[in-house]
Amino acid sequence: MNGITVLLLSLAIEFVGMSGVSASGLQETMARKVEALPPTDATMLITNYCLDCHDDLSVSGGLNLEDLLKHDRFNARIVFENLLTEKMPPAEADQPTGAEKMLILNWLVGRHVEDVPNSFRRISRYEFVRSVNDLLGIELDIAEEIPEDRGTCDFDTDVKIKLTKEMLGTYLSTADEMVEFAFPEDGFAQERIWLTNQVKESDVSYRIYSRHYKDGLLFSWTRANNGNNYSFFYDNFEPPVEGWYELTFDAAKLGDFQEDLTIQVYAGKYFYADDRPQPQRLLDVISIGHTELRSHTIRGLLRPGENVSVHCYSKNTWRQTTGEQGAYIKQLKVRGPIVEQWPPHSYRTVFAGMAMDAPQREVESVAIGSSTLQQIGGRLTVSSFNEGMEKEMMQDGRSDTFWHTRFKPDLATPPHFVIIENPTESGIAGLSYSTWSGGNGNGQVKEYSVYVSDNGSFWGKPISVGSLEVMQASEQQILFPAITRKRFLKFSVSDAVSLDGKSLASIGELDVLIESQTVERRDRVTISSTSKDALKKVIKRFAEIAFSSTLTDEELAPYYQVSLDALNECGDFVGATKMGLKSIICSHRFLLAPGFHRNDSYRMAADLARSLWLSVPDQHLLDIAKEDGLTTETLPVE
Repeated sequence: MNGITVLLLSLAIEFVGMSGVSASGLQETMARKVEALPPTDATMLITNYCLDCHDDLSVSGGLNLEDLLKHDRFNARIVFENLLTEKMPPAEADQPTGAEKMLILNWLVGRHVEDVPNSFRRISRYEFVRSVNDLLGIELDIAEEIPEDRGTCDFDTDVKIKLTKEMLGTYLSTADEMVEFAFPEDGFAQERIWLTNQVKESDVSYRIYSRHYKDGLLFSWTRANNGNNYSFFYDNFEPPVEGWYELTFDAAKLGDFQEDLTIQVYAGKYFYADDRPQPQRLLDVISIGHTELRSHTIRGLLRPGENVSVHCYSKNTWRQTTGEQGAYIKQLKVRGPIVEQWPPHSYRTVFAGMAMDAPQREVESVAIGSSTLQQIGGRLTVSSFNEGMEKEMMQDGRSDTFWHTRFKPDLATPPHFVIIENPTESGIAGLSYSTWSGGNGNGQVKEYSVYVSDNGSFWGKPISVGSLEVMQASEQQILFPAITRKRFLKFSVSDAVSLDGKSLASIGELDVLIESQTVERRDRVTISSTSKDALKKVIKRFAEIAFSSTLTDEELAPYYQVSLDALNECGDFVGATKMGLKSIICSHRFLLAPGFHRNDSYRMAADLARSLWLSVPDQHLLDIAKEDGLTTETLPVE
């Protein structure tokens, strides 16, 4: 008997009643007993005791013993363990005798073979993203957006990582996103600067923890009813394109306590109340321990449709609505999308040594007013107002102010309306409306009509009629059937909430939605060369780094041909290159490890890079591997 047989049979000691016998004695005694058993075929015993539940038809528990018995060698671990621990046969079924059980166990040992994992595995999501980032010369931290590699015990190079069609599809779409980020088809968006010190409308339950202070806002710490920390979303900025942005907060700590407070900065879709939360990404955390204003700059990847929000934590400011304790943020300054060098690092990496044409890149400051209407030089007129609730309250950008028709000393008479003057005849696509959610809701607008006029006297028929959600201060857009450039618009209240039978109207915010007056500037980088030889050189250099090996023309052909076909079809050198890069990133030679390498040094270089930084080898390792000079004795040490 071999060593495995002795180990397995020693576990079966209880079935033959040999307690106290030494290991060597156990081996000899059990061997004699097995030899002394009648020449009963073990397969016959398995047939008698097991196949009623584990044949081709039943396959109980997913185990088909009838199929296993057809093979000379198979993984017998489950069958052996279940028989040894008396899990099988079931207690109500016929049981083999001790001698029969030992015969079956010994027979299983002789045919057992361990399952060996496939020699290749899929590179993990972290390896994939880091490798593609290094290959393209970009920073796009999107590994967490790829489904996790489950069952790997948190090891990023575990042999259990398999290649499924779902994961392959995710890698292909991620490759598209990363290549497009490196070489955007329309060029690189112009870098801009935004300034804001206002937050979007929030639920009245949380609005009180963000209050105006000096030139900015003072934040307290609060937690939403669902247990999540409540974040306040900054207004007047949304990232126009995906990219890296610098966020600078001019902030100070207010309060007579020693501990620092923290400003947690998030990115995600704006939500009004905690009963409709949206997923948020933590960008960074700023620690504030100083009482004078200082600038704190962080860097984050932002996408269109996301807003920047802050959650200011300090146990000393828990739900404080008054006083001067909390995080004072004077303003938020946003700069981006940032391109660290020009031409971008992605072009310098992939098209190294080639002549490029890149126009001078400039930074534009975006003037942010308190309202879009003010930016286009517009004005408001209202049917009436109560003191302290004038028309300007609809345009000041604050969440705790509103316009209200007159109710003292005598009631205003309907119809209640707001007239918007558009002296520059800007293209207005609609209105942005928010209710006021404070008080008892009396006067909130339920139904409206919108009219336009050339002179402010004759209005004609309404261009838009509709209803609005009440008791919610989130923004509601009123889109017109067509863009209007009329000099006057009238928002007329057709019906409003009336709790006391009196005719009143109240609006938290009313602004215009305008068509874009400027064409988004894009800075394009072009490659001077259009030769096929230059294209082949670019694709070969990229592929050899990605595959950690030198390539013959035959090996390179599939990837080069993809690019060549694209170049012949559209004549765009960068676009053709992108097609070849995607084919390399999505190939089996890149997605599967350990891969195919020209020599053992390349293999060692690839293994070393994956182990140390989860990416492809750097140029230093590749240079050594090319000469096959990488051994355990010659590993480079910096």
